[in-house]
Amino acid sequence: MNAIGWTLFVVLSLGYVTFILWAVVLEMDILTAVNSPLPQDKQFPLIGNHRQFELRRQYRILFPDGRLHVQSTGLFITGFAFLLGAILTFYWFHLSVRHVQ
Repeated sequence: MNAIGWTLFVVLSLGYVTFILWAVVLEMDILTAVNSPLPQDKQFPLIGNHRQFELRRQYRILFPDGRLHVQSTGLFITGFAFLLGAILTFYWFHLSVRHVQ
């Protein structure tokens, strides 16, 4: 039973990392798409961008048929669901590095 718990925990943890990284890649695509038509002084910075809502608003204005923001949000939500599943698996299966006899 402990092996099933660890396997499930590892799979859910890898799923979390995969979905979050995929969402971050889509966020970078959004940033690139929004920055391309903007003048240099109006572009969003690559690092330290704390204006996420403004970036998404600009994306919806520039690309009304674009779906990257919806896909990115869905991937973030799925990733955090995988994280919650991994935490709950760790709790339900009483996984620990310490083996008590």
